[in-house]
Amino acid sequence: PWRERLRQAEKLEELVKPARIDVAIVLEAPLGVVIERLLRRRVCMSCGKDYRYGSYCPGSVCERCGGEIGMREQDTPRAIEQRLKAAEESMPPLLKWLEGHTRVVRVDATGSPEVVMARVHDVVDNCARGSSKVAHGPGLTGSRLPPDQPGLAGLKSAG
Repeated sequence: PWRERLRQAEKLEELVKPARIDVAIVLEAPLGVVIERLLRRRVCMSCGKDYRYGSYCPGSVCERCGGEIGMREQDTPRAIEQRLKAAEESMPPLLKWLEGHTRVVRVDATGSPEVVMARVHDVVDNCARGSSKVAHGPGLTGSRLPPDQPGLAGLKSAG
């Protein structure tokens, strides 16, 4: 799987040339947090709308289409174990490749979705302003390449 992830990263770099990806954001959380989140995930079996267990009553219906809310096959304990093993194998070479091509910022992904998204928005906003502060601050660590380093092109919001 890691070779496929590297091919995808190289393809992304090729697709966005001559632009440049300014930052790669890596969301990090302890393994227990990741597993708990995946086990609590539910989805509408009809339209695919995501739900977090606890944000709806079990047995309820989708607010969008009225479909049944349930657990996806890939969110079972066995499937999660397989996915995390594949990620464990593929992430180190991918991160090494990314660090050679762009700035990599690791964001603390613990906390509510709103807190994590605020951290991600801070990274993107700082990057859009050209600030080197993007690698610092609560929940953030990272590396910065020199401005003349060739690499991936602009992973920023369009707009």
